Amino acid sequence: MALLLTSCPGNGGADNSDGETYGGTGSSSSSSSTRSSGSNGSYTANFSFDEFMRLTDAGDTDALAAMFRDDSSGSGGGAEGGEYGEDELVLSADDLGVPDGGSVTLSIEGGDADYEETVEADADGMLCFHVPRQRVGSEITVSLIVKKANGRILCSGKKTMRVSAGCQFSVTLKHSAPEDFVFVAGNGTVGDLYVCIHEVTQSEYEKYCSYGADSPSDAYGVGPDYPAYYVSWYDALIYCNLRSMAEGLTPCYKINGSTNPADWGTRPSDALAVSEDPSGWRFVESNSNANGYRLPTEAEWVLAADDGHTYSGSDTLGDVAWYSGNSGDGGGRTNGKSHPVKTKAPNAKGIYDMSGNVSEYCWDRHGGVAYGGHDRVSHGGSWDRHSSLVSVSSRESSYATVRPKGSGFRVVCNAN
Repeated sequence: MALLLTSCPGNGGADNSDGETYGGTGSSSSSSSTRSSGSNGSYTANFSFDEFMRLTDAGDTDALAAMFRDDSSGSGGGAEGGEYGEDELVLSADDLGVPDGGSVTLSIEGGDADYEETVEADADGMLCFHVPRQRVGSEITVSLIVKKANGRILCSGKKTMRVSAGCQFSVTLKHSAPEDFVFVAGNGTVGDLYVCIHEVTQSEYEKYCSYGADSPSDAYGVGPDYPAYYVSWYDALIYCNLRSMAEGLTPCYKINGSTNPADWGTRPSDALAVSEDPSGWRFVESNSNANGYRLPTEAEWVLAADDGHTYSGSDTLGDVAWYSGNSGDGGGRTNGKSHPVKTKAPNAKGIYDMSGNVSEYCWDRHGGVAYGGHDRVSHGGSWDRHSSLVSVSSRESSYATVRPKGSGFRVVCNAN
């Protein structure tokens, strides 16, 4: 069925010996594959008839005829691919954005024959599918799923259409982020990534980790949908690795030669002793190629937060943030507290609370003299911060060991 993933405004179909018509392909001047530079990270794979024939290396008359008729005998049945035979569809891994070691699953539902096949690129970078033909007039749903070598879905698309003799048909592939994550396109300085749309909640944190001497309370906001706080930068690393391990992903952080926090030993708690810490925690390593959860770098956090406004999502702070001016019962810092995530408007990328609620840890060292270069950057400000400290450009820091009531974190993961 050559119309699959083919822009085909002309040429129509052909009859077999039983008088049944099959979808054909037509010539087209459309380009092969075009990517959108928009923030949704989607693109459409369009293959013209000429490009399709070139990709399949089937430019001779016999091969062309095979695209339109049942089989070489004209008997009305094919040995493979269902009642109407099958066609070979060859696509370019580069055109579909398939990473090294990745695969593509093509499936068809409805029509005359359901079909699903998963293919890895061959040595020439091509993906070959054996697709059952469908009769003109039948309605089919075609799905494409592109996966990375580790099995995580990179992007996918689906389209339902009625097969016609002259058709235009393409599938739009959209990046498939993990649940509650959005795709954020890189900017040349940082790469593509998935960003959680909310700060790590108390229910998420408590699934893997426990608090120290202090834990969330009514005084500062408690509940499954409230952000986790009274957590340190080191606590955030533990959470990231434990969650990654639980979900079968490769952990990003390594301490004392291990990615398993159970091997890391006692977490240092003395803020003043961190620069002399002999346990190895201050020498934590980050594997930038791992597919697990991690803290954003400072540049990644700013990229995700910045949508052209003073605050993440708006120039009107109260629309997007819980801060000292609105987090208390009567306004101001009196009785101020954190609030459930996603209760203010998101920014243009669909991400909540990047200004206010709790200040969010980043990977980077702050490097301030007062902290001896062993403190870590945080961004976004918190429920008890003045408006000037919850802007996108505002930047704070704290020791990696301390557990402030106004500090939490969100997680990201690589999208490439």
